[in-house]
Amino acid sequence: MIMAKVMKNDDRIYVGIDFSKEKFNACLRLDTGVMGEAEFPNTKPGFLKLVRWVKATAGHGKGFCYDKVVFCGEHTGTYSLRLSEYLYGKGLKMWLENALTIKFGSGFQRVKTDKADAEMIAVYAERFYHEGVTSLFVPQSADLKNLRSLYSFRQRVVRERVAIGNALAAGTYDCSSLAKRQMQKRHREGVEDAEAIRKEMVNLMADSQELAENYRILTSFKGVGPLTAAVLLIYTSNFTKFDDARKFACFCGVAPFGKQSGTSVNTRPHVSRFAHIPVKAALVEAAKCAMRTNPVIRAYADRLRERGKEEGVIVNNVKNKILHILFKMVSTKKEWDENHLSDKSGNQSPRLFGAKDRKGATEAAPVSDISVQTSPSALWGTQIYENAASCSKLSKKTCTKCCEIT
Repeated sequence: MIMAKVMKNDDRIYVGIDFSKEKFNACLRLDTGVMGEAEFPNTKPGFLKLVRWVKATAGHGKGFCYDKVVFCGEHTGTYSLRLSEYLYGKGLKMWLENALTIKFGSGFQRVKTDKADAEMIAVYAERFYHEGVTSLFVPQSADLKNLRSLYSFRQRVVRERVAIGNALAAGTYDCSSLAKRQMQKRHREGVEDAEAIRKEMVNLMADSQELAENYRILTSFKGVGPLTAAVLLIYTSNFTKFDDARKFACFCGVAPFGKQSGTSVNTRPHVSRFAHIPVKAALVEAAKCAMRTNPVIRAYADRLRERGKEEGVIVNNVKNKILHILFKMVSTKKEWDENHLSDKSGNQSPRLFGAKDRKGATEAAPVSDISVQTSPSALWGTQIYENAASCSKLSKKTCTKCCEIT
């Protein structure tokens, strides 16, 4: 408490929190060092005790200002959301960070205890928090929480249904007619439950005042169905959590990264294993569907095949392209234009025949703001590659016919 007396009123206070199911540990830290450590139950009375403890440990009494307190913890799902929502409701700053980000940003740690982890999180917050830049916790709306619960419930129902179906196909219950009948009944119920949940999700997204507009925009794109739209709405918090398609592509493991160091390390770009698997799986289905039903995406995939790309690379590029198109559509509040490949006479666009004025997949999305820039890769066509192949020995400075877009 002697340290509290010398603390200045303009010093920021960092509170690191290590969550668990039944309790959480807190460490209050200043630039002068650790001021206090405590353990609280992960319940509403424990949340109130935490706020009072922070005020008492800081040593300001009635003059204490909560604006200078930053709470930081690992995002552990349900265990961390209740306290975060409580602090947000009190007008306090709560920063939920990815556990791996905190681990990699905290240096080498030998000790692994709840108390040590709380202090490590407090140090991380002190080092990396920037006022107005760090993304603080904001709770999702009631509709988004409902949609997330329905989606999680459907995922569980589908997993159980698939497991039962595989067991029935393998003949696991053939020796007992009772067991086989019961498992067949559960399998039918799983199919019906999954469809009922899907319909409830569609009704929720279509009727919600918050989600209806973006749901309509997303599903206007050929290849994106209700389930894929629900996944995007949930994990982007209705396109408020990510302001850039590239950031979301990194989040779901679509953006490729290479490695280069000196002359010995120079690997080809590949996707990272640090990815959100449910979102990535949904994008895979959307990409495959779009490659079959969406003329623009199908033409884009065909151009990649002509360049000799592998099928896995093509699907990943299509996923990345779809994300950029969807983010662009949502930002401009425009639906997908189904007639952009046809002219007024109903004929196909000259773009498919190698015309110079063709448009790529990203550019095909409607644009209402001239500040929105199209991807250079979207302007690349087969005819340009044919011309470039004939003069590949020329430098880009002398080749103005085929290299002006590079």
